Amino acid sequence: MKNLFLLFALVFSMGAFAQKPIKYEPIPEPCLYVFDFVPKCNKLTYLLWGTYELSVCGDFRLQPGYDTMNDQLMDYLCQNGVLPGNVSIVKFTPFPDIVIGGKK
Repeated sequence: MKNLFLLFALVFSMGAFAQKPIKYEPIPEPCLYVFDFVPKCNKLTYLLWGTYELSVCGDFRLQPGYDTMNDQLMDYLCQNGVLPGNVSIVKFTPFPDIVIGGKK
């Protein structure tokens, strides 16, 4: 019986060391999409006048005091003049030209 246990342990220990290492694929970063983002800052920003669809990847936790990610991004944009580093623009739709005085 003792020999049977030794043989059993030997067989399974060889099987444990004879395996190839498993290569795991990296888990893609989770992303949150913000639709219909319209910048409404009083100071100059690099964004054009229009509607944006944004992708927020990585750390997109809502900070205390904000109801939506839209509000948080708007506040960041108005304070810093740029979007955060983890935000990318997916789509931009410009507003129609604003006609002043009836001429384009």
